[in-house]
Amino acid sequence: MKRSIPVLLAAALIVGICPFASHAGDIESGLLLHLPLNKDLEDHSPLRQSIEVAGVIPIRDGAAFFSGKETALGITNVTLSNRPFTFAMWIRQTGKEQMYGLVEQKHAQRQHHWLHLMLRGARQPYLGFYNNDSMSPAGIKPGNWVHLIFSYDGEHQMIWIDGQAACARKESPYRGSKGTLWIGRTPRWNNVPSHDFEGYMKEIRLYDRVLSWSEIGQLSKRQYRQAAGVSLSAIPDPAGMPLSHARARDGGVPFIYVDGNRLCVIGESSQIYQLQSAADLFGPWESLGTVTNVLGKLEMTDPLALGHRQRFYRIEVVGAR
Repeated sequence: MKRSIPVLLAAALIVGICPFASHAGDIESGLLLHLPLNKDLEDHSPLRQSIEVAGVIPIRDGAAFFSGKETALGITNVTLSNRPFTFAMWIRQTGKEQMYGLVEQKHAQRQHHWLHLMLRGARQPYLGFYNNDSMSPAGIKPGNWVHLIFSYDGEHQMIWIDGQAACARKESPYRGSKGTLWIGRTPRWNNVPSHDFEGYMKEIRLYDRVLSWSEIGQLSKRQYRQAAGVSLSAIPDPAGMPLSHARARDGGVPFIYVDGNRLCVIGESSQIYQLQSAADLFGPWESLGTVTNVLGKLEMTDPLALGHRQRFYRIEVVGAR
């Protein structure tokens, strides 16, 4: 499956000790689904959606525990096609794997029609519409409670980790208009070794809109100090946020996708990579050269792939421009 461009955001507001502005009552506006998961598995939004429970999902210590063995919560009456939306959730991964599904909705196996929220690569939060995806350069730590926000504003996919902007990418809308929305389930792909979520979830919210700075702070328990010219009641502007060369140099795990002899690398803009390939995983590695990821997405072909039944690739970040 093709995977595309993450671009790091530098937050326009500064994390501080001053309390964020309160939006009393607004946090419930546009709520399509609210699963507190602290006492039951029911939807507490005004819509009171019917919840299908797959497997056994107990409530433990104020959160729902997903065993990772085909346990999931299903909602049938959710349509996010061609519209803004936001998923917010607290998770604590207890499983030992690095790649897990968080939410999926399959309308069809074609571009823009398969929604998937995941942890991929090195447990990196991932928002995908199928061949139309974004991945956070930073991963999360297992065993800790982490707040995640996955949002689409009609033009940009955005991911937030513990109230901090992680990545944004300009892309076409999700177009899936049917299919059960499954929480805790990973897509069944034969080329992605991902697993159903193993760990705890709570306070899962789905909105039909994007959130303001103050609402992001309220849900993630992050406190902001207002920066000059930016209102806490404003919606973050991904297009106006600069790239972070420090993060490109010191963080951000690149992701490589292979389709025949075509390579697609996604990672921080300005990262410099050393690419290598081999016909045998334990054989000699051949250099494909040193390349710079100028736009956040880098595509190239491997001229050595022709005539080989299989090829292996590895990538190293050697600097930033």
